[in-house]
Amino acid sequence: MHNRSKSKSMLLILAAIITLSALAGCGTSNSSDSMSYWGDGASTAATYTISGKIVSPVSLDPVQGMTCTLESVSGSVFFSSSTVTNSQGAYSFSGVPAANCRLITKKYGNITDNSYFTVNRDMVINVMSMKQDEWTTVMGTEHSYDSTMAYVSAVIDHTGGGTPPIPTSKDSKETGREGVTVDLFSNSKAKGSGYHSRGYMNTNGTADWTATSTSTKGVALFYKVQPTDTYTMTATKTGKTFDNVTNITPAKGEFTNYLMYQQAGVSALPITIANNSGRTAWIMITGTNLVVDNNNISIPSGSSQVFNLTSVSAGRIYISYDQQISGTDPDGANPNDPNYYTRFDKLELTYGSIMPGSYSGEINLTAVDFFSIPLILETSIQGTTIEHLTLAQNQTATTLNTALSNLVNQSAAAIIQSNPPGETLRILSPSKAPSPYPKFDDLLNSLSGSTFTIAGTFFGTPLQNYNYTGSFSGDSITLSQDSTTMVITKNSLKYDQTDLTNHNGIYTCNGSYTINGVTHYVSDNDINAAVYRDLITGFNLGFVAPGSNNSSGWWSQTPFVGSYYNNYAQIIDSLYPGAYGFPFTDRYREVLANLGNNSSGGIDGVTVTILDDTTSPPPFSFNGTLNPQGPGDATFSISIDAGASNTNFPSTQFTFNTQTYTGGNSYLWPTTLQPQFPPPATSVSINSIPAVEGLNAYDLVFSQVRSYQVLVNVVNGQVQWAAISGGGGSTWTSPVLYIGSVLD
Repeated sequence: MHNRSKSKSMLLILAAIITLSALAGCGTSNSSDSMSYWGDGASTAATYTISGKIVSPVSLDPVQGMTCTLESVSGSVFFSSSTVTNSQGAYSFSGVPAANCRLITKKYGNITDNSYFTVNRDMVINVMSMKQDEWTTVMGTEHSYDSTMAYVSAVIDHTGGGTPPIPTSKDSKETGREGVTVDLFSNSKAKGSGYHSRGYMNTNGTADWTATSTSTKGVALFYKVQPTDTYTMTATKTGKTFDNVTNITPAKGEFTNYLMYQQAGVSALPITIANNSGRTAWIMITGTNLVVDNNNISIPSGSSQVFNLTSVSAGRIYISYDQQISGTDPDGANPNDPNYYTRFDKLELTYGSIMPGSYSGEINLTAVDFFSIPLILETSIQGTTIEHLTLAQNQTATTLNTALSNLVNQSAAAIIQSNPPGETLRILSPSKAPSPYPKFDDLLNSLSGSTFTIAGTFFGTPLQNYNYTGSFSGDSITLSQDSTTMVITKNSLKYDQTDLTNHNGIYTCNGSYTINGVTHYVSDNDINAAVYRDLITGFNLGFVAPGSNNSSGWWSQTPFVGSYYNNYAQIIDSLYPGAYGFPFTDRYREVLANLGNNSSGGIDGVTVTILDDTTSPPPFSFNGTLNPQGPGDATFSISIDAGASNTNFPSTQFTFNTQTYTGGNSYLWPTTLQPQFPPPATSVSINSIPAVEGLNAYDLVFSQVRSYQVLVNVVNGQVQWAAISGGGGSTWTSPVLYIGSVLD
């Protein structure tokens, strides 16, 4: 959303994966090269076995000597083990805890593969590992291997049983997987773009690049996929419905494969929209890969409507007053747009299946382009509110409009009135109407000789830390790391009334920059885009000043202090803190509501309430036990990933449930150190935390701008679910709540 570089790690990851080139599943077969296990010292949680065989897709001979590494991901490392397959190509992991895992398979001459899945049961995953000299046999002479490109494949699972058995011959087949059309499309480009060609595997194990659907092998192939983008995969067959796979991030030179599961019955996410505006509200949901049961309908004032959402990528929920929006992409800043004189606003969301019974996604309020209609956004689990995003206490649309109008001195360039005048339809942000807003030109002119250090983590594939250093010299900021040099010109940051795309980069967050002389944009969504994001966020928040600038300390500071910052974003932050005020608001404050859910629990409802202009949101209150100290009726553990870039986390103190902890340690509640179970330096675990019957809330505080609540619900002495509130992402896998990237 908002062309953000990935700033949060995905906590709910695909559970069962096979890959054509070195398809999932390796582990401890006869002996383990290395093993590391840490976490709850009692080790009472259930563990599982991951096993299978690895064979050649050409000869079906077993692959002996494949080095296999299974490890937890997202920084919460509870398990890591390596082994080598035996003469039968067999592997087996035992004692694997419930966790999100990555499987890495390597052998000289074979194509390395990284496979991600969630371990929550015993799993048998058979693998076909392709040698480099087998490529032409399988893929054909016109589809040669290119190590700079990525390759994606899909295997149809029509039974829910996972990977198919190892065939007894090359022509073995299993009916039910045939006749399925699989599509892969970029999340940032038009459908079908981002790859060179698509084919399907014949029954003899070779690729057919002219086929239009799967054979009984049930395998689709995508050749030369751009590795710098993220993708969504869909599967269709008459009379059948398959779970879609979202946020696919392929890696260079590798085959990334996903199982496409036939749905036994889709559990859609109910989104309730309640209209308390005093006017008729029209609802339109847009996006790629959209599956929803209601759309383009009106809701009378005082009524509500449920929209059951199964999937959407780069989606929006448009809300308009009194009339339906024309088209699917209204532009509130364009006088020639047919919706210019319609009052409307929007939410942004992405939602989709990542494994059977597990979904991931995010939803947010946004005032990045403009503010128009006041909204309340809430997510819930079993009726308990998890996220509550809206206006500040005692604030209304009227008070917010007044503050923004005063900021722009009642400028007609930013304040869009109805025709005939009488109602403020929206107030445009500086990214859409920069002329009435304060400029950064004087600050830019004062930065000559200033130094910059931009450090952080890019949560892509692979995860990468960055530490770019440089200075402002002449007419540009030059930042370097190793052999990479980034140049951001002053001209791309200064105010330019006629160019909102290439200039005004501080407000639009989308100015151009060069990498080793080649022009790039933040939409590249790579490590360099993350560096640009951090620098531009520093300007918007007022952290950049003459002298020495180091981003490592920015995210714990109070924003909007000093002479130069984004005044519009500051007002949104103060009066409408539940919404984005500029594209990278989530870099310093949590405004994204997580929609993840799985068989262990998670978000099962969303409510959007439309307010009238003079009504402030009702007070939000918590009904439960705050910070229970014990004894409790149940216990649970938390594992916190602070983000790979937080190398100072071992010296960082924070409070949880009124107790003080230091990062990089494992604790037994309340504060007993467990040195025998050391976590990674950028993580911390707290075990055997007490919880009482009913709803429990635990304060988790890192700084003034990084504070959360952990919510835990206990029924009949058992923890039913746990989640984090106030932002961040979490996954509940009993008895551990995994919390991701709360500081990055």
